[in-house]
Amino acid sequence: MMPRKLVILLFLLVFPLASALSAESHMSDRIAWCEIAVPHDLRDAQFTAVFLFETTKSGKPTNIRKVGNPFLGDEPFVACISGWSLPSASGTVTADFSWKWYWREIDVSAKGFSVSLPYQPAAPTGKLVQKKP
Repeated sequence: MMPRKLVILLFLLVFPLASALSAESHMSDRIAWCEIAVPHDLRDAQFTAVFLFETTKSGKPTNIRKVGNPFLGDEPFVACISGWSLPSASGTVTADFSWKWYWREIDVSAKGFSVSLPYQPAAPTGKLVQKKP
């Protein structure tokens, strides 16, 4: 009868832990390229638009603010970032959008989190990423 109690006790201790690990493994980060128009007179320029934001516990970007964006309006970038989901990122997150004759990449980083996403025009559902340093 003692082994049966031990099995039940182990089940009660291990099941919550297994459930938590399973829930974490289903969380994924989603960063999507958005179509951000660049005026014709800036086609030959080279610049980076930089934004900072935080994420909620579920990964939704919040408090999106411009750090550096020398040529373009903020609205397309804020709308783009708002559609992302980054449950793996915490604290302040930085998003760098690099332009050199065309959009090159987005670099997204936070403490313990780093993703570089090459330009993918018209990626309607985004790109799933699971990269951590």
